[in-house]
Amino acid sequence: MASDPDERGGGRRRTPRQRRSRATVDWIKQATLEIAATEGFGAVTTVRVAERAGVSVGSLYQYFATREAILMALYEDTSIRFATSMRKLVGDVLEMPVEDAVRYGATSILAGYAQNKLVLLDLIDAMPELHLEWHPVSYENIVRGAVKAFVANTIGSVTPSALDRAVFFTERVMMDSIRAYLRAPPPNLSKRALIDDIALMLGQYLAMFATRELRNNPSPA
Repeated sequence: MASDPDERGGGRRRTPRQRRSRATVDWIKQATLEIAATEGFGAVTTVRVAERAGVSVGSLYQYFATREAILMALYEDTSIRFATSMRKLVGDVLEMPVEDAVRYGATSILAGYAQNKLVLLDLIDAMPELHLEWHPVSYENIVRGAVKAFVANTIGSVTPSALDRAVFFTERVMMDSIRAYLRAPPPNLSKRALIDDIALMLGQYLAMFATRELRNNPSPA
């Protein structure tokens, strides 16, 4: 997607410190979401956002030098909001049976994506050039950290390469299934059935993985 002609290069400019400045930034972000929700991200330009937010373009440029900078800030805000819930999720599931833990985690991740689909999915699809999924505070990275902690606790002591394999497969099955479902939900697949199938698949996989690794790499006597 081409940059809008009124952008000036660069990205996020100054950090708002005063109450009025923070309010202006909030208005800009909210206006961006409203435009994207009704017209798509292709309709988001700095001029349109300023008009919708009720601020001058000059005021907008004090905080965001480009449209991309606004979108990046929205993505960061949304992802960071879930960091705390993901950390809590790991603590909640560590003592659960594996399938119950996967079901609980997948339900929470599905809810996070569904509630913020516009930013966490639609924005990534509309602007792949921003590479948001690789951002250090991306929702994907936050979830990946939670998955790794859960898998490590579930399969016990294994080699680092074995842990990486298990995390990769667990993350891909859970995340890709959930994202594909939200982008184009099959007519005969309910959310509950999706979660149940993910829990069954990963529960059995992790149990078999741990058994196989123990057999292939027995602990020294």
